[in-house]
Amino acid sequence: MRVPIVSLAVLLFHGVYGVYNVVHWMHIQKTSSWFGNFLLLWGCSFLRKKQLEVGDQFQLQYSTAVGLLSTFKCESRIYQSDNNKYGFHIPYQAHLNRSTVSLFRNPRDRIVSSFSCGIGNQNIMIPAGFPQRGKMKQVIRKLIKSTEFPIVTYFNVSGITSCQTKMVLGRECGTVDPLAPTDLTEALRRLRYDFAFVGLTEESEASARLFLAMYPIRAVLPYDPRSGDVIDSPVTTMLLKQAKSSFAANTVDAGARNQTDENSKSAELKRVLQEHGCKDPYDDALYAEALHIFYERCQEFGVKTVHSKDHWLHLNA
Repeated sequence: MRVPIVSLAVLLFHGVYGVYNVVHWMHIQKTSSWFGNFLLLWGCSFLRKKQLEVGDQFQLQYSTAVGLLSTFKCESRIYQSDNNKYGFHIPYQAHLNRSTVSLFRNPRDRIVSSFSCGIGNQNIMIPAGFPQRGKMKQVIRKLIKSTEFPIVTYFNVSGITSCQTKMVLGRECGTVDPLAPTDLTEALRRLRYDFAFVGLTEESEASARLFLAMYPIRAVLPYDPRSGDVIDSPVTTMLLKQAKSSFAANTVDAGARNQTDENSKSAELKRVLQEHGCKDPYDDALYAEALHIFYERCQEFGVKTVHSKDHWLHLNA
């Protein structure tokens, strides 16, 4: 029997839900990037050691970690794309079945965050996979900004909505090929049965705690006697700090984002989308399933959340 090359090249990703060849962070645009740093610290003892020794002076950035990953050997193989990039919005990969981990977000909040991304000429995210993205993104941005309700125009541009569903299906976020009900059925099945982990942007700390409960570090490498029990240890505190410092953790109640000018603008943009009846049936259904999976597993592993599942479902109604 011929063993696939990928299984020879990687160490195993162990956890309650099985054994996996590689950890693939499917970074959906605007679902929060803290999870990328968290996974690097979880899977790489040399990074944990450096973070513990140096503290906050060690500013880990997932997007620049490729050099570190090629220099040092992690206990868990962190999947990188063919061009050796980590976390650069690589969709679900079929050959990495049951090894993909991801955060999911309220679809309207994700659209608003994408619309508000960047400054000046780079304002408004045109996602990867959008047709002729390099040539057209400035033209599209100018057109959107010229309309009466730019956020509504942005929402209705082909390729902008259903990003989360498309990426679960293995497509890039900005592709314009239409989705069908059968695509949604497959995306929901894949989310529940083919993903190693499903977390929520809105419940960042609970997502971190759930991941550590499902895949404790000691199952990967009992590397440091200082770590003690996985629930209460310097390592766990360090990992949870990644989540607590995230935007999602600081504005966890998506229904009351009025404490800063930036959050007030986001709330206003979301209100405009609601008033114009902007709904994304595919991502809405996928997000609802992500909520069900997340809260089922939080109950299974005894992880406390900030809000109930119904709270988040109500905010996306």
